[in-house]
Amino acid sequence: KNAIEKAVRVMVELYKIQDRLMTVTPPPGFDKPCLSIALFEGGMAANVHPDSARFWFDRRVNIDENHEEALSEIVSVLDAFKARNPAYAYELQITNNRPFLNVPEDHPFVDICKRSFKEITGRELKMYRRAGGSDGGNINHFNGMAIPNFGAALDYEDGGKPNEKIDVNAYLEFIKVYMMICVNALS
Repeated sequence: KNAIEKAVRVMVELYKIQDRLMTVTPPPGFDKPCLSIALFEGGMAANVHPDSARFWFDRRVNIDENHEEALSEIVSVLDAFKARNPAYAYELQITNNRPFLNVPEDHPFVDICKRSFKEITGRELKMYRRAGGSDGGNINHFNGMAIPNFGAALDYEDGGKPNEKIDVNAYLEFIKVYMMICVNALS
């Protein structure tokens, strides 16, 4: 079997983790955890059997999980292939391991964000939670500062997808909102 065939077999097994995750009922207001394979490359030319393949996966956790358990589940799949056949050797590189960001909706800084948004836009702030990494998770983890993910994305359903976009007017409006947050936070 060439490297691409082997990688595909491993990916099929990893997608079984995703199938299991789709049965998880997350806490109210949170997304389901998920696993997706986001990038794949293999081979050097169309007329050469590939001797290596690489793929990148993205495993999102929810508040009821931890990174170590999620990674252990993935490594167990990889190790099982390697144990059955040493030709399934792999190298695992963790490129991002952000802590889960959980900012309570009643946190005083969230109140400042909501108030600032309404002062600038005249609208109530629509709040939701979603899986995904952000620098806010690191800031919160290391110094306890509440940094909610807060921005001018067009729609919750649009974020994190190919051709993700942002409306220029919404972007400019959010510059004003961010400025108002600074004023309200420092006053």
